[in-house]
Amino acid sequence: MLYLLPFCVPIAVIAGFVQGTSWPLRLVLPAFALVVVLDLILGDRGGGRLPRWCASGAVTIRRLVPWLWLPGQLALVLVGLWAAADPALSAHERFGIALCLGMSNGMLIAPAAHELMHRRGRLARGAACMQMALMSYAHFCVEHAQGHHARVATPADAGSAGMGVSLYAHLPRALVGGFASAWRLEQQRLRRCGRAPHGPGNRTLAGLALQTFLGLAIARAFDWNGLLVFLGQSAIAIGIIETFNYVQHYGLARSRRADGRHEPPSPRHSWNAEHPLSNAFTLNLGRHSHHHCHAGAGFDELDCLPDAPRLPTGLYGMWLRALFPPLWFAVMDPLAAAWRAAPRGCAPEGDAGAH
Repeated sequence: MLYLLPFCVPIAVIAGFVQGTSWPLRLVLPAFALVVVLDLILGDRGGGRLPRWCASGAVTIRRLVPWLWLPGQLALVLVGLWAAADPALSAHERFGIALCLGMSNGMLIAPAAHELMHRRGRLARGAACMQMALMSYAHFCVEHAQGHHARVATPADAGSAGMGVSLYAHLPRALVGGFASAWRLEQQRLRRCGRAPHGPGNRTLAGLALQTFLGLAIARAFDWNGLLVFLGQSAIAIGIIETFNYVQHYGLARSRRADGRHEPPSPRHSWNAEHPLSNAFTLNLGRHSHHHCHAGAGFDELDCLPDAPRLPTGLYGMWLRALFPPLWFAVMDPLAAAWRAAPRGCAPEGDAGAH
């Protein structure tokens, strides 16, 4: 089953760590490179919902797959830290472990956490918080759901980049602004409820406390080498998460109405990708317009909406392109300019979204 295919990556990485070999690093990079190449070969597969097999099967997949990533992530991180604690390892080998963990967390597990943080119920959202805390980014659960979704494609959203802004200029604003937004949102929420803004109900503070506890526990169990690897993999995962945000909203802007407010978010304000392999690896994160219009919809329910801009290749390929700003600007600036200029209800001539 397509959505279970990505689990092959952490299983193989864990097996490599247990065996004490260096081949996890030689596996992870080619695995993601293979997805990029296959996306290019398969191309944009057009609109419409992916096959749903049968109603009961679709519900089972929706409910089960994101949950499977939580024990998978715990096993991956613990085994990786156990391997990194070996005093015989070189700094280069520890960096390789951090890279394997960070890429797996950012490219495979963060989309599962994203799915759970939008579900109803404290258990699902608590699981998402734990998954993000294992990437040292727990406040993202607050900022993404309450901040990013409300402010997307406006200057107030730290996760949306304007045209001409490179990934490297965008990242500091996304990192600092995202945390500041989560902090403000929780204070405002608690004041509205008549509760102390810095009390135990503050989810941003609770996330920081959880991350501090994890850091101390890791330093105790795996020494400082384990903690450095954990922090390194967190930095890599966070960079990947914010790069996905950059890719999915670059250059798209909501116009202002006569009353000075921004128009409501629409399918036009998120980039989409109809490349089935990278969508399977990211739980249909490429169908981002539908997600922003219906945040509670499960990943198996997402469609490719009309009047939604489409990326020239899959999310992993565009993530890679974003690392090289001249290549990124050469492709994305003309596409973004065309979508901003196109009348509402119309796709620019020649754009994939018009097909």
